[in-house]
Amino acid sequence: MTEMSRSRGLPIVVRPRIPGMEWIANGCGDFAIGDSLVEVKCTAKRFSSADYRQIAIYWLLSFAASIEGRGDEWQNFILLNPRSGAKVSMKFDGFLSIISSGRTKVEILQLFQSLIGSRLTR
Repeated sequence: MTEMSRSRGLPIVVRPRIPGMEWIANGCGDFAIGDSLVEVKCTAKRFSSADYRQIAIYWLLSFAASIEGRGDEWQNFILLNPRSGAKVSMKFDGFLSIISSGRTKVEILQLFQSLIGSRLTR
């Protein structure tokens, strides 16, 4: 982390703010370096779909907040496992193009809102 921070000339932010949305409360990530969200997973296994899903939801929450003027959208993410030495670093735009079935960012957000918004009507 120190090396990544130094190479980018940006400080490490501990517990960066993850904005809430509707019934999802505000929270904190593990770390950030600039516009990169860094999530640390200390496990003996490889990164799982749950790890990528967590990152995607954090991006969705940041995107919604940026549209509403409540924060900035994460541009990149890093999954880091200090136990195994594994690291995945990717731009969110590339990641989203892989997982979104051709949807735009706005369409992804609308779908997410339709899923989480249903809790308010129950």
